[in-house]
Amino acid sequence: MEPRWQRQVESWSDGLAQEAFKRAWRAIAVATVDVAVAPGLLVRLTGPEQIKSIATGLWWSIQTVTTAPRAAHLPPDPGRAGGDH
Repeated sequence: MEPRWQRQVESWSDGLAQEAFKRAWRAIAVATVDVAVAPGLLVRLTGPEQIKSIATGLWWSIQTVTTAPRAAHLPPDPGRAGGDH
């Protein structure tokens, strides 16, 4: 007789193998929501002077998550980028 935990692991792995694509999309969706929503709520709780509502916190979080960091594309000295010596 197999231990209960072993049967549960086998059942879970069989289900994962049968619905791998569906489960992967679900995991990606949950991770994305966690990464976007949790910081929005936390920034509202920790910075109520700057972020006046939960909706503003969520907006800030979504903008932060979906915007590419522009600092990575700036030259080291922005004053020299346009030929202004």
